[in-house]
Amino acid sequence: MKVQLNTFLQIMEGNWISQKTTYFLKNNQVYLNQFKYILDISTDLTFNNNVNQENFGHFNLEYHKNNIKLKDNYIFTYTNQNDLGLIKKKTRKKLSNYQYSIYASNCLMIKHKDKNVEYIEYIHKINSKFIISMALLKKSDKYIAISCSSNIKHKP
Repeated sequence: MKVQLNTFLQIMEGNWISQKTTYFLKNNQVYLNQFKYILDISTDLTFNNNVNQENFGHFNLEYHKNNIKLKDNYIFTYTNQNDLGLIKKKTRKKLSNYQYSIYASNCLMIKHKDKNVEYIEYIHKINSKFIISMALLKKSDKYIAISCSSNIKHKP
């Protein structure tokens, strides 16, 4: 899985333009977003967890929306299970934990659960310059939102 993850993340490195549509099911609201982002990746960083040394994949995600620059850091850890890994997401305000799985070589699934709200995202690599994703948001086992995005790699 480590090789698959590194390959997947390396393809995602670069400058992207994203078009995202989010549908809220209960009130039939639709939100459209277009933004640019940069994925900067450093793989195989070492982190000491006071028990042993583990290899991590690490990347920085930089968003540019309406001339505002936001930056998040993600650290991918590999587990003993072949189909499951963990992600630590660090923003300016908090630290969140996610799980990920890789399906074949072209799909990354990310999950996050906080109390009774669950987030699931499927990121599909169509080719090295085009990625689509679908995200589902559930609350108490009921779907409350769905989001679809298309992402095109571009030169800055």
